[in-house]
Amino acid sequence: MCQINFSIQYTDADGDTLQAAEGRYKLKSVATFSPVFNINLSNPKTPDIKVNGVYDLEVRVQDVKGLWSNWFTSSQGFKIGDCNTTPNGLAITLLEGTCSASNPASSFTYYVSDYNIKNGNIIYSDKLLTTPLNRSPNQNYYFAGTFGASERGFSVGINGVVSNMSFCGTNIFVGALEVNDCDSNSGQNNLVDITGNGQTIGDKVYSKDTITPFNGGNKWYRFTFSGNEEIFYPNLNILDITAYIARIDSNGNITEINNC
Repeated sequence: MCQINFSIQYTDADGDTLQAAEGRYKLKSVATFSPVFNINLSNPKTPDIKVNGVYDLEVRVQDVKGLWSNWFTSSQGFKIGDCNTTPNGLAITLLEGTCSASNPASSFTYYVSDYNIKNGNIIYSDKLLTTPLNRSPNQNYYFAGTFGASERGFSVGINGVVSNMSFCGTNIFVGALEVNDCDSNSGQNNLVDITGNGQTIGDKVYSKDTITPFNGGNKWYRFTFSGNEEIFYPNLNILDITAYIARIDSNGNITEINNC
């Protein structure tokens, strides 16, 4: 069975609670979405999907007043592959080393329950997820990323537990420029990484090259596109700045988008 679990992050301008949600999906290679399916709010997941491929996912929600939101597109989508042959672990390739210095000759296939590797996750040596990749002392590994998960480095220790995880800085946005509104173009600039495209409610913002959520203080920000940190604020005349602004809360979540 190939069902994909996901989470729904929801805010309402009136403070109303969420009472229902619906979803739909489609292969990226086609134009037509699946029939709409009801989402169990306590355990959101797709129906059983049997066709391998890369999919788009859209979700809409309903508040207690019965009002439906627009359809929101997941920035990452999801991938279905080898459902019948690997029902448990997801195969990944790890290299010994770090983001900046890895050893290609050390490449091995290991298994995880979630491609989006985090501190506390367990790395396994078998696809049934029964034998942890036990390392003592800790071994540093590099993961090049895959669909929906960014490049990162981390340590694996006793019982296969992941620690010291950090992004490898491959996300496209590297600056969050604090602003007051759409017409503002100055303020404190912060170096960040973003999981997602930075234009979708629910995308997550992290302090650059770490897994520490960026404390946006519920303020508005523009994202800057340059990889050269030296040209950031206050040299605003040479910044490439997005035509929209995003509100970021204290936990690094994008909660609102204003397309200006």
